[in-house]
Amino acid sequence: MPVTKNPGETVTVNVVVENTGNVSMDLVTSANVVGLVDLGSQSFTLGAFQQTTLTFQGTIPSNASPGDYDVYVELRDSAGNLLDSVTLPGEVTIPAITGARIVSVTVS
Repeated sequence: MPVTKNPGETVTVNVVVENTGNVSMDLVTSANVVGLVDLGSQSFTLGAFQQTTLTFQGTIPSNASPGDYDVYVELRDSAGNLLDSVTLPGEVTIPAITGARIVSVTVS
């Protein structure tokens, strides 16, 4: 389900990774909101047939343009080989913010 975030707010992406093999693996998972914010990467070791949940967070830039943004997550082994990737289309929405105010009034 897409989430709506305003500039300056934190976006959180939780990723569950599972080792489907029978040996321990050194892995790297990275995540980003495409065109908006890089959520970084995490390196970890996952035992045979084990799974773990990783949490990625980032702040929506103050100059973010309104629109829908994809979330992209990838999983690589320690040699850099791509093992899996997921794209969630339009998962983060930045709404249009409208408003106006009077900054000052002078009379002479």
